Amino acid sequence: MKILRRFLARDAVRRAIRTWLITTLGLLVPGLLGWLHALTAWADGQGSTPFPDAHGLAYLAVSASVAGVVAVLNLLWNAVEDRAGRGLLRDVHPPKGE
Repeated sequence: MKILRRFLARDAVRRAIRTWLITTLGLLVPGLLGWLHALTAWADGQGSTPFPDAHGLAYLAVSASVAGVVAVLNLLWNAVEDRAGRGLLRDVHPPKGE
């Protein structure tokens, strides 16, 4: 448990989790709203329009996968910047103990 706490305290991990959350919400919300719009159009049409298919829901699954990949890339990028001690996209400060 101590190792997990130390790992989650790292700046790179916090940035990756934040990136995953923002990317997931940014991709998931429009897809979910689109599917809900199609569902309300089906309900309003009293069955004259076909029931929304699973393409919108499959889009949501792909969105979650993309968000995970983006978060892993962010984790790797920030971990390399932290190890190198200099950042290309942000300032990297030395750890407090040094």
